[in-house]
Amino acid sequence: MNQSSSQQRRHLLGGTTRVFLAEALILPAGLLIVMFLTRRLGPDGYGLFALAAAFITSVELIISSFFERATIKFISEATDWQPIGNVVMRLHLTISVGTALLVFISADAIATLLNEPELASYLQLFALDIPLFSLATAQRNVLIGLGGFSQRAIIGAAQCLTRLVLILALVELGFSVAGAILGGIGASLAGVIIGRYYVRLSPFRRSTFTARQLFGYAVWLFLFSIGIIVYNKLDIFMLKILGVD
Repeated sequence: MNQSSSQQRRHLLGGTTRVFLAEALILPAGLLIVMFLTRRLGPDGYGLFALAAAFITSVELIISSFFERATIKFISEATDWQPIGNVVMRLHLTISVGTALLVFISADAIATLLNEPELASYLQLFALDIPLFSLATAQRNVLIGLGGFSQRAIIGAAQCLTRLVLILALVELGFSVAGAILGGIGASLAGVIIGRYYVRLSPFRRSTFTARQLFGYAVWLFLFSIGIIVYNKLDIFMLKILGVD
């Protein structure tokens, strides 16, 4: 028993370290992207990209945070985890596609509210990232529940590096703000493809596990998470709504 517990602790520590190192790539890669985009897009172009990215990222984090902890809990405790994984994928796909359509339809109204008419087309393009990001997140959460920390780290590192390479390449080719957005979409797509290699789940496969079981556990954690996300992103949106440039 002690040996088994020791092995579990070493596995958890090693897995956490690998995930941390993969996520640590976000800082240098993010700094490179910011320095590159501010130089290539200028203040106005970068401002539009940052505003669109802040809005879409907030939406994506709200969706993913709803099921994150519940997914990890149920997957880690299950003897047959695939039915749970399929339901998680289905919920992520359904909610994220619906949200993306809502963002696409309301993009003009959002841009008007934020006093940036040009923002509408960028939000509509960026909306394509919402389902891809959500599915990639679902797969990563399943991997964490299974103890697949190395695979989770590989996906995170791959997404980070793909985003960096694609943004640099597409903006350099003259795609401007749209190129930066497409780089993010490409990174999410890479996450879905790699995640699919590790966990072969399908949102269209029938399952004996019900969504109600996830919702009952997730709702209170979601309310806490959404409060943190809104609090962290509120400043930039209030400045634009109040007309501060």
